[in-house]
Amino acid sequence: MSNIRVIIHGSGGRMGEAIAELCRQSPDLEVIAGIDRDNSTVLEDLEPADVLIDFSQPEGLQQALEWCLKTRTALVSGTTGIGQQLMVSLRSAGTKIPVFWAPNMSIGVNLAAQLVATAAHSLGMTADVEIIEAHHRYKKDAPSGTALQLAEVVASARGQDFNAVVKSGREGDCGVRPDGEIGISSIRAGDIVGDHTVLFQLPGEALEITHRATDRDGFARGALEATRWLNHQSPGYYDMRDLLASS
Repeated sequence: MSNIRVIIHGSGGRMGEAIAELCRQSPDLEVIAGIDRDNSTVLEDLEPADVLIDFSQPEGLQQALEWCLKTRTALVSGTTGIGQQLMVSLRSAGTKIPVFWAPNMSIGVNLAAQLVATAAHSLGMTADVEIIEAHHRYKKDAPSGTALQLAEVVASARGQDFNAVVKSGREGDCGVRPDGEIGISSIRAGDIVGDHTVLFQLPGEALEITHRATDRDGFARGALEATRWLNHQSPGYYDMRDLLASS
């Protein structure tokens, strides 16, 4: 069986470096190019690969998506902070190429999301839900993509409109907490890799579901599992739920 030919888009970032290191340890994966803002390599100069792995910025993901569509290359992306228009483009691209997007590639955090869905469905509106996320001081977007994903999981499980109930940050005289609100608080400090806690506060008791990343290898391993899996898929839009369901 031939190796999976991989391009790493965002190779100079923390995740890009972690993915490259794990690829070097994986006999079935061959990195044919790494692209970063600080090097002279551009996508237009490259031969098509089997899969492009993108951990960049929203504008970088847009460029990578256009190149993948042109060359019919499968795309795995964990880039966060993307807007609604780019999300629509990713889903639309799935009609032509295999596309895999997840704000967090960790197997553990996605299993935590399944637990959150179960708790939210069981507790319904009897619990106040707050999400607390913490990342390193260099992370540019807030709330994190994972926190937003967890909020969406809660809203969906409770039959709520995400845009109507999610509140990011509170300040000043913000009034009494509305029933059904899903709050998100963000912390940026030091070298925190990524912590996410979903708090279900009930009268007289509380349930917390927490995932804590201690290094980036967990995210990188998840991205490579997604790469291996996507290489065998037909065109479509996929996420971690599809990968976990196939395991």
